[in-house]
Amino acid sequence: MGYQMIAAAVTAHFTHLNKAVAVISSNISIPPMIPFILYGSYWTGRRSCSATCRSRSDITLERVAADLVQYIAGSFTMAAVCGAAATAVGYALLVLCKHTPGHE
Repeated sequence: MGYQMIAAAVTAHFTHLNKAVAVISSNISIPPMIPFILYGSYWTGRRSCSATCRSRSDITLERVAADLVQYIAGSFTMAAVCGAAATAVGYALLVLCKHTPGHE
């Protein structure tokens, strides 16, 4: 925990980017979002593994440990989809906000 912030700061320093923005945007451990991320990974794993999903009240740590493959497949799938979506949004914003020097 926290090593991604150190890596972001060092990378921002060597690439001459804004260190504050890099460190703030690298904070991926937002505690209120953890239940949604866990359930989203579990649900996505059910979709990608064609397994049965438990109801929200039936999900316990023991049940998640038993369905670990489903959870891991879901977390990798969800990470890839979220990363692709963030890349697409970032690219679209860069294209829309492109500033060419000399053209005001």
